[in-house]
Amino acid sequence: MHLLSLGLCLLYATRNTHAASNRTIDDEFGDAVTGALPVYGSNLDSQWNFGPACSACALKPAADKLFMRTWHDNTARPSEAPNENITLTFTGIAPHPLCNTVSVLKSSWTIGTAIWVYCALVQASGKGSFNTTDTAINFVLDGDGQAPFKHIPTVNSNASLTFDYNVSVYSQTALPNTEHKLVMTVLPGSWIAFDWAQYT
Repeated sequence: MHLLSLGLCLLYATRNTHAASNRTIDDEFGDAVTGALPVYGSNLDSQWNFGPACSACALKPAADKLFMRTWHDNTARPSEAPNENITLTFTGIAPHPLCNTVSVLKSSWTIGTAIWVYCALVQASGKGSFNTTDTAINFVLDGDGQAPFKHIPTVNSNASLTFDYNVSVYSQTALPNTEHKLVMTVLPGSWIAFDWAQYT
């Protein structure tokens, strides 16, 4: 019986290696597998912008350098409470339950869950050209506070507005194979351009 279980478990793993590969969560189109969308929270005075359609936005990254050519951005004023946030929900890909019946695999067959978040950042801007170009984001994963991300671009009178793309602003690995909730909050006096996330 154990040999049969072992054989079926290994067959499942062989045929489903793609299932443990990275899955993506786009800012606009959501999870490529489950369809779950990011939830954008905000106070009444400041709303999230769908970047490609925002004609009034001063900071506009190049769409052709962004995942799925989309992004969502927001600017938190220095005097605002940190209310602008994004919530991502994801679940890791667990092994087939049959694998847990095989003692030789039960303790070692653990597919770790991980999450990475990517944003566009202002790399440089001319002095006084824009009110807010810094990026500062607070992260809470499953109710636990994480280290914030902070980026201050180069600012001088000779610099033109340039962006960095696919910048990893957050990552966490070795998570259990359960549902997870990641909340990203824009800190006061900063700008965010959320592009996409990936998880395993």
